[in-house]
Amino acid sequence: MLAMDNRGMIQGTQSPPMETLGSAQPDAVFHFGPFELSEGEGELRKNGVRVKLQEQPFLVLVEFAANAGRIVTREELQQKIVARRYIC
Repeated sequence: MLAMDNRGMIQGTQSPPMETLGSAQPDAVFHFGPFELSEGEGELRKNGVRVKLQEQPFLVLVEFAANAGRIVTREELQQKIVARRYIC
């Protein structure tokens, strides 16, 4: 991950370990724009109306929402999605 220091220089920063990525709570609710993403209920709502999503796109969206503000690599997504599918 990259960050700018006080001199305006871009510096690399270490990403958190994989274990700390994603939602720590299975009942997390994320709000963005007109959307509400409820991890516990397994639902995405737009302006209160449920939006149908298949399992994998829903899990990817949860990972993006849980990691807002940082880059999530393809490898991280693959590991997290596979882990969630076998745990759930």
